[in-house]
Amino acid sequence: TNEVATYSNGSLASLRIINANRSPKAIVSIVIKFGLETPFQRIKVFRTAVENFVNARPREWVALVGFRATRVEADFGYVEYKIVCQHREAWQNIGPILQSKADLSSFCLEVSKKLEMRYESPPMPV
Repeated sequence: TNEVATYSNGSLASLRIINANRSPKAIVSIVIKFGLETPFQRIKVFRTAVENFVNARPREWVALVGFRATRVEADFGYVEYKIVCQHREAWQNIGPILQSKADLSSFCLEVSKKLEMRYESPPMPV
């Protein structure tokens, strides 16, 4: 488009600069916590539900790229999982990506409620 922008090096030095057009098929992450007492079989059912959700929307998602435990906090009573999916859009088109991420997050919340997997943090002392 022949647009020209001029910035001083000093103003850019502390910034993270990306070309969103050159980042095709955005990778989206969602973090979710489950209680330590949640059986692994139930976590496998949850993963299958998320995978089916992603596969049922081929115009939005390429695939479920990862589903893994990233943190175990025995003192606080939870295991943290990261769900990683690849979107069809490039980061340059962020609107549909954020909407898809919100839909996936809401779906994860609803499934975790149905499977009684929600983590409830212990009460904090006053």
